[in-house]
Amino acid sequence: MDNIDFAVLSKIQELGERFGLKPYDFIATLDHSKDKDTLGMGVSFENMADGDDADARVRNMLKVVGVDANGVLQGGEKKVIDALDHALTIAPKPRSRF
Repeated sequence: MDNIDFAVLSKIQELGERFGLKPYDFIATLDHSKDKDTLGMGVSFENMADGDDADARVRNMLKVVGVDANGVLQGGEKKVIDALDHALTIAPKPRSRF
Protein backbone atom coordinates (compact mmCIF):
# COMPACT_ATOMS: atom_id res chain seq x y z
CA MET A 1 0.00 0.00 0.00
CA ASP A 2 1.27 3.46 -0.86
CA ASN A 3 0.03 7.01 -0.25
CA ILE A 4 -2.25 6.91 -3.30
CA ASP A 5 -3.95 3.71 -2.10
CA PHE A 6 -4.35 5.25 1.35
CA ALA A 7 -5.85 8.44 -0.10
CA VAL A 8 -8.35 6.48 -2.22
CA LEU A 9 -9.42 4.25 0.66
CA SER A 10 -9.73 7.24 3.00
CA LYS A 11 -12.00 9.03 0.54
CA ILE A 12 -14.11 5.90 0.14
CA GLN A 13 -14.44 5.55 3.91
CA GLU A 14 -15.47 9.21 4.29
CA LEU A 15 -18.01 8.84 1.51
CA GLY A 16 -19.48 5.75 3.15
CA GLU A 17 -19.81 7.60 6.46
CA ARG A 18 -21.62 10.46 4.74
CA PHE A 19 -24.19 7.99 3.48
CA GLY A 20 -24.57 6.54 6.98
CA LEU A 21 -22.76 3.31 6.12
CA LYS A 22 -20.53 1.18 8.29
CA PRO A 23 -17.32 -0.39 6.93
CA TYR A 24 -19.03 -3.80 6.91
CA ASP A 25 -21.86 -2.56 4.63
CA PHE A 26 -19.65 -2.63 1.55
CA ILE A 27 -16.21 -3.78 0.45
CA ALA A 28 -13.95 -1.67 -1.74
CA THR A 29 -10.99 -3.47 -3.30
CA LEU A 30 -8.18 -1.71 -5.16
CA ASP A 31 -6.97 -3.25 -8.38
CA HIS A 32 -3.61 -2.28 -9.85
CA SER A 33 -3.75 -3.81 -13.27
CA LYS A 34 -0.68 -3.77 -15.45
CA ASP A 35 -2.85 -4.46 -18.49
CA LYS A 36 -2.76 -1.45 -20.83
CA ASP A 37 -6.42 -1.98 -21.74
CA THR A 38 -7.67 -1.44 -18.17
CA LEU A 39 -5.88 1.89 -17.65
CA GLY A 40 -4.25 1.16 -14.29
CA MET A 41 -5.93 1.52 -10.91
CA GLY A 42 -9.53 0.58 -10.45
CA VAL A 43 -11.80 0.06 -7.47
CA SER A 44 -14.28 -2.81 -7.20
CA PHE A 45 -17.22 -2.41 -4.85
CA GLU A 46 -19.26 -5.19 -3.32
CA ASN A 47 -22.53 -4.45 -1.55
CA MET A 48 -22.55 -6.35 1.74
CA ALA A 49 -25.40 -4.38 3.34
CA ASP A 50 -27.91 -6.35 5.33
CA GLY A 51 -31.31 -4.73 5.17
CA ASP A 52 -33.25 -2.69 2.67
CA ASP A 53 -32.27 0.72 4.07
CA ALA A 54 -28.51 0.05 4.13
CA ASP A 55 -28.69 -1.62 0.72
CA ALA A 56 -30.36 1.46 -0.75
CA ARG A 57 -27.72 3.73 0.82
CA VAL A 58 -24.91 1.63 -0.69
CA ARG A 59 -26.57 1.78 -4.11
CA ASN A 60 -27.02 5.56 -3.79
CA MET A 61 -23.37 5.99 -2.84
CA LEU A 62 -22.20 3.93 -5.81
CA LYS A 63 -24.44 5.94 -8.13
CA VAL A 64 -22.93 9.20 -6.86
CA VAL A 65 -19.41 7.83 -7.39
CA GLY A 66 -20.25 6.75 -10.94
CA VAL A 67 -19.59 3.05 -10.51
CA ASP A 68 -20.57 0.93 -13.53
CA ALA A 69 -23.14 -1.87 -13.50
CA ASN A 70 -20.44 -4.38 -12.51
CA GLY A 71 -19.55 -2.40 -9.37
CA VAL A 72 -16.25 -1.14 -10.82
CA LEU A 73 -14.70 2.31 -11.06
CA GLN A 74 -11.65 2.27 -13.29
CA GLY A 75 -9.49 4.54 -15.37
CA GLY A 76 -6.32 5.06 -13.38
CA GLU A 77 -5.40 6.91 -10.21
CA LYS A 78 -6.37 10.37 -11.46
CA LYS A 79 -9.83 9.33 -12.69
CA VAL A 80 -10.56 7.35 -9.52
CA ILE A 81 -9.48 10.18 -7.21
CA ASP A 82 -11.32 12.81 -9.26
CA ALA A 83 -14.52 10.71 -9.20
CA LEU A 84 -14.29 10.30 -5.42
CA ASP A 85 -13.57 14.02 -4.91
CA HIS A 86 -16.59 14.90 -7.05
CA ALA A 87 -18.77 12.44 -5.12
CA LEU A 88 -17.66 14.03 -1.84
CA THR A 89 -18.78 17.46 -3.07
CA ILE A 90 -22.34 16.23 -3.66
CA ALA A 91 -22.66 13.65 -0.87
CA PRO A 92 -24.62 14.54 2.27
CA LYS A 93 -22.54 16.71 4.58
CA PRO A 94 -21.62 15.51 8.06
CA ARG A 95 -23.81 16.95 10.76
CA SER A 96 -22.31 19.17 13.43
CA ARG A 97 -22.59 17.98 17.01
CA PHE A 98 -23.13 21.51 18.28
